[in-house]
Amino acid sequence: MGTRADSPFGAELRALRLAAGLSQEALAERAGISTDAVAALERGRRRHPRPATVHALSDALGLDTAAARLQAARHRRTELPGTLPEPVRPIIGREREQGDLVDLLTGPARMVTLTGPGGVGKTRLALAVARQLAGTGEVSAHWVWLGAVSDAALVPTAVATAVGAREAPDLDLVAAVLDRFDGMPAVLVLDDCEHLVAAAAAWCAELFTRSRQVRVLATSREPLGVPGEVLRPVPPLPAPATGADVAPETLGDWPATRLFLDRAHDAVPDLAVDDATADSIARVCRGLDGLPLAIELAAARTDALTAGQLAADLETSLRTVVAGPRAGPNRHRTLDAAIAWSHDLLAPAERALLARLSVASGGWTLDAAQHLAAGGAVDPADVLELMTRLVRKSLLVLAVRDGLGRYGMLRVIRLHVAERLAASGEAAAVRERHARYYTDLAERAAAGVRGPDQRDWLQRLDADVDNLRAALRYWHDVGAADEGLRIATAVWRFDYLRGRYTEGRDVLDAALRVAAAAPDADPVLRAGALVAAGTLAYLQCEYETGARYIRDGLVLFRAAGAVAGMADALQRLGSIARERGAYPEAVALHEEGLTLWRAAREPAGVADALNYLAFAAWLTGDWARCEELATDALAQQRGSVESESAAWALLNLGIAARYRGAAARADALLRECLELCEKLGYAEGTAWSLDQLGALARDAGRLDRAWELQQQSLAMHVRIGDRWRAASVLDGLAATAARRGRQETAARLLGTSDALRASIGTPRPPCERDQYEAAVAAVTAALGVERYAELASVPRPERMLARLAAAADRAG
Repeated sequence: MGTRADSPFGAELRALRLAAGLSQEALAERAGISTDAVAALERGRRRHPRPATVHALSDALGLDTAAARLQAARHRRTELPGTLPEPVRPIIGREREQGDLVDLLTGPARMVTLTGPGGVGKTRLALAVARQLAGTGEVSAHWVWLGAVSDAALVPTAVATAVGAREAPDLDLVAAVLDRFDGMPAVLVLDDCEHLVAAAAAWCAELFTRSRQVRVLATSREPLGVPGEVLRPVPPLPAPATGADVAPETLGDWPATRLFLDRAHDAVPDLAVDDATADSIARVCRGLDGLPLAIELAAARTDALTAGQLAADLETSLRTVVAGPRAGPNRHRTLDAAIAWSHDLLAPAERALLARLSVASGGWTLDAAQHLAAGGAVDPADVLELMTRLVRKSLLVLAVRDGLGRYGMLRVIRLHVAERLAASGEAAAVRERHARYYTDLAERAAAGVRGPDQRDWLQRLDADVDNLRAALRYWHDVGAADEGLRIATAVWRFDYLRGRYTEGRDVLDAALRVAAAAPDADPVLRAGALVAAGTLAYLQCEYETGARYIRDGLVLFRAAGAVAGMADALQRLGSIARERGAYPEAVALHEEGLTLWRAAREPAGVADALNYLAFAAWLTGDWARCEELATDALAQQRGSVESESAAWALLNLGIAARYRGAAARADALLRECLELCEKLGYAEGTAWSLDQLGALARDAGRLDRAWELQQQSLAMHVRIGDRWRAASVLDGLAATAARRGRQETAARLLGTSDALRASIGTPRPPCERDQYEAAVAAVTAALGVERYAELASVPRPERMLARLAAAADRAG
């Protein structure tokens, strides 16, 4: 996790300061502001100084050009965060709507909702507007796709994830999103809200009570009902009316026919258009009511059918669909007509494949398609060719990343073909195949993340998280307790490594509830889920809950003679004892687990146990023992250094080197650890590495750098819910603050750490006590006992911790 790139203002300020021959301290003194403020502006941690600050700096620099250059730089904003997908195709025929929406969102409207039927182009228009706003350099723009979110409770999580914020147990997600924006103007595109109207509306209402800097552009088939919401129906594209004088040279006059021509030239680059073809294109666009999606589907067929054939087939199919037994509003039936028409043109194998693929959520790989969609009319060997055809016909989309293809389906198409699947009587069987495939994938990944290919497996799980959730829902829906336990237990380490402790616990708790109602549930599977749930609980410092779960799991593992399960449970209990300061008990449990891992011949387990023992030696200050054990743990990796266990070994070795005075070795090891953790996406390891690199910087007298790194570490620990380690980072920050002369800040940090430890019932580790006592002594000497006691009194440490973490996020 690095620092922000320089802001335009920061870069200009630094250049002017150097030209004036001033240090940061000298400039700060002349301008009457703090040295920290100057440093924060230059480094881009503060990107938008107040006008008064700009004037003070201009005067202090003493250069004729300073004021003009700083004012100009203040208004240049670059590298604003954003999460908009790149446009696949240019938008056609929406120039007026796009301009009106930009005016609305830069004016008084805080929320605009685009309404209309599926396939009318709401998403594409919303993204075009967002890109135009982002292109000004004054606004960050973010796309939040809610189409794959089926649970209303997950709307806040989906928004936070999309904008790059992370959830924290004691920080609500609206605050996390606003902290991510850092006070900058932002526009959120909430896409596909129609199935989550109430939840999306509640989230927006809460957002608007807290910030006037954020605008929302939503897409939905119906209004969200948020106070102040501005509705903008998205109309179909204008098409030639019946009897209009249509000719090849006039097709570009209507947006609908212009869109058809653009997409048809993709399918047939040398498409010839005569008068009859122009008339047929007009009939197709008119018959499809000007719906962009339907027009694109029709145009994609021109590689196989003439425009005249399309027009004839379309009219027949439209009459059949509209006159059929399908119920629902006209806007739904209109889109269904377009999709049904395109669907009916498919070969039987294409239809069967498309319907079966509708059970996938968030995309799928070729391997997944071959497993869940083959059978009957679909030969497994033909799946790739069939999907290629469906991509060409715009019924599937293909994204290539790192040389691998991943397929997806537009939601409106997926809904339609899912109904076809249900009508075929195959839905239950295909859903079960889907659930079995992704359960098997999760179990293969659970083994993979313990080995040398950990990074690859984690990336695969990242891509398939929606499918994993869908599989879990299926097993719960059908009451399959064992299968639900299998997949929940298989993915827990993924949630742990990604820092999603709360989500992982929720998944495991749901599986355990289903299992509790099934007397024949496999006790070993239940034991694994109990130990996993207990581990995530203790990682969030809920020690009693965690220990109870793990002990229950250990009893079941012992009864079954499951050696690896017993070893894992003992390691987790040892970790709880370690954090609670019972070091002899922790060492005994870790050593018992190590013996079992060795008996089971599990190198990954042996490496973990050695790292846990090294950790205990670290906390008690036995640096020689820590180094010895960590070296053995690293040797267990058998040449692979891209794993969580290797990261912990590097961290243990780096800390031992630091405490033993080998600063250069410590720096190299800790940097290697940080690089590995960031590469893996290992949240906890990244947070630990940043903290220890900060401590090393403090040792070397680089106090600004120490403060910056440890602030980043604190924010990450708070996000994942690790209050035990957050308390240690607070002590480190206090030590840095005391050395910077910020004694009152140091007192508050020390008090927060003390109160936090008291609230979770954990002592300060022996290796950290000297640092703590030295900081307290320095602060007390500077402030006096009474003032220190006053500042260090923190009755609500969780709230203070959340505030500190939010401030750290903004600074970082």
